Amino acid sequence: MIKYSNYSNCRQLAINAFLATISLIFILISRMQIIPFPFFLRLEFSDAPIFAATLIFGVQSGILILIAVCFIRSIFFSTIGYSGFIMRIISIIPIISLGIYNKISSKFYKNLQKRYLILCMLLGILWYIIIKIPISFLFWVYLHNFPSEFIKKIIPTIIIPVNIIKISFNYLLGIYIANLINKVSDIVK
Repeated sequence: MIKYSNYSNCRQLAINAFLATISLIFILISRMQIIPFPFFLRLEFSDAPIFAATLIFGVQSGILILIAVCFIRSIFFSTIGYSGFIMRIISIIPIISLGIYNKISSKFYKNLQKRYLILCMLLGILWYIIIKIPISFLFWVYLHNFPSEFIKKIIPTIIIPVNIIKISFNYLLGIYIANLINKVSDIVK
């Protein structure tokens, strides 16, 4: 007979592996640029399964999947090498904001949980942009030799809006995926 804790650990491992695989599939899909952006910007949804894992199992799962996916991505899919790994690992910020939501949401009534989720998402987006934009600027200008005037020109008009849209959509898709997995898990139990 399988103990519940072993079943729970197996279930968590299987779901995390599934979400990591979905994240890698989303990376491949994002290679097809549907919306025309500069070639170094991609509107991709590979963080959504990682955010779902964070909502379901906590920050540790989200961070472990993020590191694994970033590692695989930098080896097999990246055209910019280790700087791509560093740029992608910045997604740890929204994972931490979801972790904060996980910690505080259980202490409040259901009607307040959505407000705190929105607040944590907004804080995650804000900190993501505050940290990612300067690091991106340094990489694009000093490592990849883009003209600094060009990058300064497109930061407010293209880079910031694209990153806000990307992270917002990843949050929403991650919540949707987490809800689907929780519903399926409830049926299977």
